[in-house]
Amino acid sequence: MYEINKELAEFYGILLGDGCMSKFRSQNRNKEIIRIDGHGTDDVEYYKYLQKLIEKITKREVSVGRRNNKNAIFITFSNKNFSNFLNSQLGFPYGKKQGMTISDKFLKKELISKVLRGLFDTDGSIYFTKNNWKREGRTYPIIELSSHNNNLLNQLLKILKERKFNPILSHYRDSIKLHGKTEVNKWMEEIGSSNPYKKSKYEFWKKHGKYKSEPDRI
Repeated sequence: MYEINKELAEFYGILLGDGCMSKFRSQNRNKEIIRIDGHGTDDVEYYKYLQKLIEKITKREVSVGRRNNKNAIFITFSNKNFSNFLNSQLGFPYGKKQGMTISDKFLKKELISKVLRGLFDTDGSIYFTKNNWKREGRTYPIIELSSHNNNLLNQLLKILKERKFNPILSHYRDSIKLHGKTEVNKWMEEIGSSNPYKKSKYEFWKKHGKYKSEPDRI
């Protein structure tokens, strides 16, 4: 049995964002695969962190692979006991994640923060826009969590409102946004990030009051 703790909660959020589980039969054997995909440039340091996180949870070594033709990196591994646990105890589906929501086991404040962090670090973004044409540089910060799963988006809206955030559902209903300095600072203080690339963007904006000259969304 795996412990329901902060490390598992963060991994669950990561898997919810850029991961999947698959189950199939090959060479007369049942196989269960867990896979997480990332950006081949921006996520390199983050995947070193993710590799250690998975190894801490599963007590097994995993490796980071690369698809140079698509500038992508990934971690894929087989662990039947862990897959079964994620599926049977935490409700994580094999195949498509459409319709799923965060397990009740992670809704405690200290755990849901880690789920949100994992989701942000993979399927979320922080970017900066101009909210005043007279000002130089992109000074207005926005955090965005993207998903085509309406059930998950509605759950995230509820969770964030309970945490005293002011989330906005996008016009196309495919993401939730947190606008402005107060919201973004609150997120980074209470939820944070384990992704060095995203953290560096926030820290640059925090230090300079703006983020470079062009929009950067990842």
